[in-house]
Amino acid sequence: MRYFRLTPLSPLIARDSRPFGAGQGNRVRSMDWISPSVIAGAVRTAVWKEKDTLTPEQLKTIEVHGAFPIADEQIYFPRPLDALIRKVEKETGIADILRIRPMARGEGLGVPMPHESLVPSAPVEMPEEDFKPERSDDFWSLEAMAKWLGCEEDQRVLMRIDGLPAPVKEDRTNVTILPESGAAEDTKLFTTTGLDFVRRPRDGESKGRLSQMRIGVRVNFGDYTLLAGRFLVPLGGERRLAETVESGDQDKFWKAPDALNVRSGKGLRMVLATPALFAKGWLPGWLREEHGNLTGTIPGSGVSVRLVSAVVGRWKPLSGWSYERGRNGPKALRRMVPAGSVYFFEVLEGGAELSTLWLRSVCDSAQDGRDGFGLALWGLWSGRESARCF
Repeated sequence: MRYFRLTPLSPLIARDSRPFGAGQGNRVRSMDWISPSVIAGAVRTAVWKEKDTLTPEQLKTIEVHGAFPIADEQIYFPRPLDALIRKVEKETGIADILRIRPMARGEGLGVPMPHESLVPSAPVEMPEEDFKPERSDDFWSLEAMAKWLGCEEDQRVLMRIDGLPAPVKEDRTNVTILPESGAAEDTKLFTTTGLDFVRRPRDGESKGRLSQMRIGVRVNFGDYTLLAGRFLVPLGGERRLAETVESGDQDKFWKAPDALNVRSGKGLRMVLATPALFAKGWLPGWLREEHGNLTGTIPGSGVSVRLVSAVVGRWKPLSGWSYERGRNGPKALRRMVPAGSVYFFEVLEGGAELSTLWLRSVCDSAQDGRDGFGLALWGLWSGRESARCF
């Protein structure tokens, strides 16, 4: 296993699935973060440039996991969707967070569930007075995630998140002017939106400095070792470059913190660290209906679980352009379960150390896992359906 840091040399374009081109649109929009498949494609292309006799099937066996932001020698993960932030003290940075948990059976809000065995989830200890939840940073530090996932209690909590906002989106307008008329050439006036990885001081901060956000990646080359420890790769739209440097001391970023070296109890939480692809949409394919419940075995663990509830964000599009020989052309659109989505399980049989499940793919397809989709973080919860209507 080898670890790399990618430093974008200019804002990266992580295109969404909306059309662009002559007669289709004149604006390239960007998602909030780089798709795992973009990173996987860049790394495998770099390997192929060193050994161009490798076939696409051989290159696809290279496992590329990530990508996660790294800043100030910390790795960050997407904000979990089971955290509702009521308020953040600006002076101290302490956040008042309500935990979202499965509701007591029979409570409900008249919400139709996709399966009769599932219950909705809601904030626990919801206050009487109305409030508008504060928008949290898009990424949480590893330390904050460990604290959040390691607690199985349901009570609200005061904690410092130490978050990281997503890269700022930068618009660039491109135009070609016809010298004879001074007007824009047909189809040559368009706008692109890129992700700027240079961090600036937050709003309201009187002091600060510019710093660089990087992208952390873990690669298992298998039989096809990439020799160089430093190279350039094109990433995303317009083939903008990123400097890639091997980092030998990154193993600690990819292991579960010591606080999570505990055995699973009655309740298990699965938080998606990267977007996931499942054959059944939002529902993992390894869960099947049995005796009126959705049960299954967590991939590679032997732990049998029952799905109790889930907090899933709106789906994200995944498409792109294939350069594979014989399959050159646009890829079919797929729907991703967004990172940060949370699944609540009841453990039926077996048990496992949370650290052994850490950042392993839970996708149905092994190839999607090798492409970096569906990496999961694991934590505890009480296993009681406790949230009530408010």
